[in-house]
Amino acid sequence: MARRRNSLFNRDITLYRAIDGGYWTDDNEYVDGGEEEVVVKGSIQPYREGVNNFLTPAGFRAVSAVFVYAEGNTGGELIADDDRSSTIGDEIVYRGTRYKCIDLQDWTGHDTNGRVLNSNHMLGVFYQKDKLSEVNR
Repeated sequence: MARRRNSLFNRDITLYRAIDGGYWTDDNEYVDGGEEEVVVKGSIQPYREGVNNFLTPAGFRAVSAVFVYAEGNTGGELIADDDRSSTIGDEIVYRGTRYKCIDLQDWTGHDTNGRVLNSNHMLGVFYQKDKLSEVNR
């Protein structure tokens, strides 16, 4: 019997991923190393839209956010921002605005007695980039 493809992962999503090569100039300005386009199969779902700020689980204030589900089982389909490892999160363009991945959940390898209950995927929470600020605690 052929395995049925989960319809949640039904479109190509272009991620904008930072590449190595950034550097500091003699004038103490940072020059970005650029970005590459990475296409994943997945789905974009609304999470929270509006004009009022809300506090994210990661400790940021944001106005708008979307869920990005990306099919796969490597754990590297989506990359989230991580200051501790100096990792720059993936970005997407949604409705003409840039969103950045700040939160990430790995849903790969979840099964019971060999039966997969949920298709292997990554879930990234992408926050509207120009309306994102760190909360001072």
